[in-house]
Formats: sequence, C-alpha cells, structure tokens
Amino acid sequence: MDESDLPLALQPLPPDCCNDTLEHIYKLETPRLTRLFRQRLGGPDEARDFVQDLFVLLIAYGRNHHISEPRALLSRLIRNKFSDLSRKRKRRSDLFSISFEDQPDIGLPATQTHAIEAEDMMRQYLGALDALAPRTREIFLLHRVQEKSYKEIASELDISVRTVEWHIGKALLHITRALDQE
Repeated sequence: MDESDLPLALQPLPPDCCNDTLEHIYKLETPRLTRLFRQRLGGPDEARDFVQDLFVLLIAYGRNHHISEPRALLSRLIRNKFSDLSRKRKRRSDLFSISFEDQPDIGLPATQTHAIEAEDMMRQYLGALDALAPRTREIFLLHRVQEKSYKEIASELDISVRTVEWHIGKALLHITRALDQE
C-alpha cells in the first residue's frame, strides 16, 4: 500500500510542516469532519463548533510544541474530544438518574475562594472579549450568547459561513490565550 492510498488524516506531511500546512489541512478536512460529526453530534452547528474547537486546540498546541505529524495529532485530538464528550454525557445522564427526594440537601453554597476565582475568571473573560475586534466580538456573541447558528449569523450579516467560522475560531483562540495567561 502506498502513501496516497492512506486516508488523508494518516498521510505523512512534508518535513517543512508549518502553519500553511495546518491551514491546508483545515481546508481539506473541515468539510469531511463536519459531515462525519453532524450525525454523531445531532446537527450542523454542533458539528462545526466541534471541528472549530479541534483546530483551535491543534493551533494552540502548535504554538508551544513542534508538530511533525499534524494529521496524526488531529486524529488523537478527535479521539480525546469524543472521550471527553462521552464522559460528559455519562455524567449528565448519571445526574438525571439521581432521586433527589431520597437525598439530603446536597446544594452547598460556593466557598469564598471559589467565588473569588470565578470573579477573576469572569473578569479575564470579559477583558478578552473587549480586546476582540468589533466584528469578531459581534459574531462571537451572536453565536455564543444569542445561540444563533453560523448560517443565521452569515445571513444576518451578509457574509459567508466560512467567514463566521473564521471569526469564531479567532475569538476562541484569543479567549483561550487570555485565560491561560493568568
């Protein structure tokens, strides 16, 4: 079997792998991954968010580490992300199976430390939002706060869905960096 017979995600990259290669992989893999995840996640918006998050993780990892095989790392990130999703769904289903009538009052107020940490994180988050370019902030808030789909945002702002994806990715990367710095 020769390398061209391998799935795209498993084909080795040239030794001069760089951000251009990551961008190339993004352009090639996004449509396929979106189609794949649409069935598993329940809809196109969730799938696009999932793919966008994967590439944000890939790029963020690449800032601190040399990535010799980005496609292999992307495959690993996909497996990890699905494992995380599976654990979240399991925890959520476990929560809904608890009978609260038979349990003592388990709602405890947050400690002062938790409240302070939450306030600090919110301050960092809001600072990161304020630092975004106005158009990027607008698109991010339309999606994350008003829960509009990429398609709805694109239609409302008369831009392409790809442009919406780009702005969301830029915002997520900026916010992640801002929260990681503190």
